[in-house]
Amino acid sequence: MSEKAELSCQDVSVPSADRVRPTTSIRCAGRALPDGLGVALRELATRSGVAPSSVVLAGFAVVLRRYGGLDRFAVAVVPPGCGDPPGDPLAVPFDLSADPGLETVLGRAHDAVLAGTASPRWDLAIGVTEGAAGHGPAGLTLRYARDRYEPATVGRLLDSVVHVLGQVCSDPAVPLGSLDVLPDDHRDLVVRRWNDTAAPYPADTCLHELFEQWAARTPDATAVVDAEGNAVSYRELDARANAVAHHLRGLGVRVESFVGICVDHSVEMLVGLFGILKAGGAYVPLDPEHPAERLGFMLADTGADVVVTLDRFRDVLPASPDRTVVCLDSAWDDIAAGQDTPVNSGVSARNLVYVMYTSGSTGRPKGVLASHRGLVNYLWWAIKGYGLESGSGAPMVGSIAFDLSVPNFFLPLIGGKAVRLLPVEDRLEALAELLAGPGDFSLLKITPGHLDVLRRLLDGRRVTSVSTFVVGADEVRPETVVGWQQIAPYARIIDEYGPTETVVGCSVHPIGEDFDPTVPVPIGMPIANLRMYVLDERFDPAPIGVPGELYIGGDGVARGYLSRPGLTAERFLPDPFAPEPGARFYRSGDLARWRCDGALEFLGRIDHQVKINGYRIELGEIEARLLAHPTVSEAVVVARAAPSGRNRLLAYLVAGPGTATDRPAARGPVAGPGPGEFADWLSRTLPGYMVPAQFVLLDRMPLTHAGKVDRAALPEPARTGRRRSQA
Repeated sequence: MSEKAELSCQDVSVPSADRVRPTTSIRCAGRALPDGLGVALRELATRSGVAPSSVVLAGFAVVLRRYGGLDRFAVAVVPPGCGDPPGDPLAVPFDLSADPGLETVLGRAHDAVLAGTASPRWDLAIGVTEGAAGHGPAGLTLRYARDRYEPATVGRLLDSVVHVLGQVCSDPAVPLGSLDVLPDDHRDLVVRRWNDTAAPYPADTCLHELFEQWAARTPDATAVVDAEGNAVSYRELDARANAVAHHLRGLGVRVESFVGICVDHSVEMLVGLFGILKAGGAYVPLDPEHPAERLGFMLADTGADVVVTLDRFRDVLPASPDRTVVCLDSAWDDIAAGQDTPVNSGVSARNLVYVMYTSGSTGRPKGVLASHRGLVNYLWWAIKGYGLESGSGAPMVGSIAFDLSVPNFFLPLIGGKAVRLLPVEDRLEALAELLAGPGDFSLLKITPGHLDVLRRLLDGRRVTSVSTFVVGADEVRPETVVGWQQIAPYARIIDEYGPTETVVGCSVHPIGEDFDPTVPVPIGMPIANLRMYVLDERFDPAPIGVPGELYIGGDGVARGYLSRPGLTAERFLPDPFAPEPGARFYRSGDLARWRCDGALEFLGRIDHQVKINGYRIELGEIEARLLAHPTVSEAVVVARAAPSGRNRLLAYLVAGPGTATDRPAARGPVAGPGPGEFADWLSRTLPGYMVPAQFVLLDRMPLTHAGKVDRAALPEPARTGRRRSQA
C-alpha cells in the first residue's frame, strides 16, 4: 500500500482571489516530482528518522510562511492510516521566527504529530503518494477549498513546494529562511517578462526642445487658450519664453540653477516655466496658496536666488535682500526689450528639470530631483498611451507644485496641441461647466477625489468632451469608476500610479468594458522603460499574489532628494535586477502584489499596515470589502488608539446617493443593537479581528490640497458605550 498523509493549513492566510471561508466543495490538483527527488526525499527522511511526509510537511510550512507572511502558525496533518477521505487532522504548530534548520523543524514536527490535538477545519490538504518500492514519493496532490483558492494559486503553491523540497534535499543544513520559494520560471515572469518595457524615445532631448520642435513645425497653431478665450500661438509662446530665458541668463541662471516660480494658471505660467528651462535652470514650483513658511523653506532649501512670479504674488513670497524677483507682468517691458532668439544654455537631458517638494514623515518637506530624461520618457510614452493625438489637448487642472498636473500642461505642448486655462476662482465649478459643454479634449489628468466632486457638480449631466480621463495620485475606488462611466460613457478611464520619486507616472491600467466593480482597481503594468518589482524583506521577488513592497526602476527614477544624502541612500538603492550596470530603483513604501494577469494591485502604504491583537492587518483589504457593500461609495479604515491604549479599527464611510443611509439623521456614529449591518457584512468574509470597532458616516471624505484623502482630518467618533456602532 502507498503511504498517504494529508497536511493542511490552519490560521495562515495564503493570498488568493477571494477571502470567503471555504464550503464543503473541494477540488484537487497535483504535481509529479522531478526524477530523483522522490529518492532524495526518502533518503533524507531515513537519515532524520522521520517519514517522507514529514519532510514534505516542513517544505510546505516554508512555503506557507513566505506566502502568508507569518513566522508562527499551525499546520494540520492527518497521519497515514486515517483512511480516505481523511479523518480529523491534528494541529502541528510551527515557529520559524528564529530561522531554524531543517533537522530542528523535522524534530519538532515529528514530536508535535505524536502529541497533536485535533484541528477544527482545513482549507488546504497536501497529499504525499509513494511511488515504486524504494523510490520514495512520486508526486504531490493539493486538495483545496474551491471558494477560497483559485486553481492558479494552488498550482503555484505546488510548484513552490516542489522547488523548496529540491533545495532542502540538496543542502539539508541550509536555514529554512534562506530558501527560495520561487521556481526559475516564476522568477523570470515577475522579474523580466512583466518588466520587458524597453521602447525608443528621444532620451537625449530636453523637455523644452520638444516644445521648440513644434514651435518650428506649426508656429501658428494654438498653444494656449486663456480663461477669457484668448489664444496664444506656439510662435508667440516660444518667443516670450526665449525673452525670459535671456533675462534669467543675465541674472546669472545657468545649468541646474534652481529658479522659483510662483504663479497661478495663466499664460505667464507657461512662459515662465519654459523660460527657466531654456535658460538651463531647474524650476522650483511654489504654490501661492501654500503657507509663507513652507515657501520660505523651499526657497532656502534650494538656495534659489531668483524667483519668477506675478506682481500680485510678490507679497506672498518671503522677503530676502539676496533674492531677485522677476515679475512677468509688471516687468515685461524690460524683459521684452531683450532678445527673443533661441538660447544655447548647454543643458542636457541628464540635467535637472525641476525639484518637486513632497511631504516628509518628519514634517519637513523633501525635494525630489527629476531629470529631463525621466520626464521626457513619461511624456513621450503618454502621447500614444493617453491618446493625445485623438483631440485638441487638455484643460489645465492642478497646481504646478503637484506633479499630477504635469500631463495637463506639458504633454499637449510637446505634441502640438493646446492647453486650456480655467478661471482662477471656483476652478472645479468652472471645470464642470467646461466638461459638460461641447469639446474634444484629448485627456484630463485628475485625482479620484476631485473626480467624485465633479460628479456631484455635474448633477447627472453627461460628459462627451474628453476622450481619456487619467486618474491618479490616490487609490481609484471601483465606485468612482462606476459613477464616472455613467457620466462619461464614451470616454476611456485609465488608472495611473506613480510616486513623485519616479516622475509622475510609472504604471497604468486601462479600465475596460469588462470592469468588475466588486474587485479593487489594479494599478496595472509598468509603462515604457520603467520596471516594477514586488519584493519581500530580504529583497527577494514575492510570488504572484503575495504582498510585498513595491520597488520601481528604470528611466523615470529621480536623482534623489535635495540635500538629503541619508534619505536618498535609504530610498534609492542599487537595482540588482536591472540589465544595465549602475542602475538604481526606488523603494516606494507602498504595499502591492502581482495578479495572475501581470497587473499590479495596490494594497496601501506599508505604514498603513497595522497590528490588532497581534494580527497583521492590511487596511486596504477591509476597505475593499466595505466598498463592495451596496450602500457605500467611499471607505477609509484607520487604526487609532482606544482609551485603553490598544489600537482599534475605525471605518469612515460615504454613502452612495439615494441610499437609506444618505440622510442627515444618519451622520456620525449611531448606536444600534448587535454588531450592525456593516459589521455583519464584513463578518461574512473577514475574521473578527478585521471588523472595525466603529463605523462613521460622513457627507464626504476630507481631502488634502493635492486631492488625496486627508486621514489626519478624519474626525474622532463619539463614544457610544458599545463595542460597535453603525451608521
